[in-house]
Amino acid sequence: NMAAVRALPSVCLFGLLTAVCAFNLDTRDPVIKTMPADTFFGYSVAEHYIETADQHVLLVGAPKSNSRYLSGVTEPGTVYRCPVTSQKDDCTELEFDSTPPDSNSENKDKQFMGGAIA
Repeated sequence: NMAAVRALPSVCLFGLLTAVCAFNLDTRDPVIKTMPADTFFGYSVAEHYIETADQHVLLVGAPKSNSRYLSGVTEPGTVYRCPVTSQKDDCTELEFDSTPPDSNSENKDKQFMGGAIA
């Protein structure tokens, strides 16, 4: 069909423009946060607004991290709350679970907590 062939360049151009315009990266003032690479820090990221504090924060997943709240558990994964600042090391771990696992009935190792944040 000749009409479809003529429309193809327009469709391709529209697709290219959509893909190029889909990102809004701030290259002048980037927010960079660091943690050890083996924790998978940054595997998932979401911006969150805390209304009571009028503050924007980043929620950052580290699904292979050890938790300071679950000693003796191997890589349960964690989620960090990071303020939107220029400091690289000002993230704090959120406490989701601090109850040690019952060795007879549960295993909290390698849960991949922080693998998905919405």
